[in-house]
Amino acid sequence: MKGTVVSTWLASLRIIFDDEIVNHAVESVGWEVDRIITPLEDIADHEIFKVFEHISQKTNKPVDSIWKEVGRQNIESFNKWFPSYFERHSLKGFLMMMDDVHAQLTKMIKGANPPRLIAKEINEKEIEITYQSKRGLFDYFLGLLEGGANFFDENIEYTIMDSGTTTDGKKYLVVNIKLEKSPDKVINKTLSKV
Repeated sequence: MKGTVVSTWLASLRIIFDDEIVNHAVESVGWEVDRIITPLEDIADHEIFKVFEHISQKTNKPVDSIWKEVGRQNIESFNKWFPSYFERHSLKGFLMMMDDVHAQLTKMIKGANPPRLIAKEINEKEIEITYQSKRGLFDYFLGLLEGGANFFDENIEYTIMDSGTTTDGKKYLVVNIKLEKSPDKVINKTLSKV
C-alpha cells in the first residue's frame, strides 16, 4: 500500500477518533506515534489493517463500519491532495473519470495499485460502477461514494447488484447509483448573451 493512501487513512482516523485510540493502534504495529509516512513509501497491508482492527476492538465498532467512516472522511483529504480532480459540477462527472485518474496514478507512481472503478452510464442520472481490487475494501469504497455525494451536495441512492472474485483473484463489487444532478452545468442564457 502506498504511503499517500495510508497517510490519508491515518489523518481520517484521527478526525473520527480520539488521538489516544489512534496512537495506541499505531504503536500496536510497532510504529512511532509521530512517524512521517512519505507518499511513495510502501506500507505492508497487514500493518495498516491491524491498526483498523485494533481501533475496532478498542471502540467496539465493527471494522467494516470504521472503513466506511474513513471512506466518507477521506473525500475531504483527497480534495486537499488532488483539488483539480474535484473541479466537477456533479458526482457523476467525478465518478465517470475516476478509473482514468487511477490509471494515471499507476503510471506516475511506481508500484501503485489503485482499484479499478469502471463506470458505465445507464442514463443521464444513473450509472453503474464496478469496483475491482485485490484488497476488496467494499465498505471503504461505499464510504467514499457517500462522502463524494456529500462533497458535491447531492442526494444519491445506490444498490449493490453483485459481488465476488474474478478469475485473476480480484474482488469486485457492482453498484447501481441513481444521482440527483445531471452531469452538465446549466449556463444562464441571459449572461451568455451579454
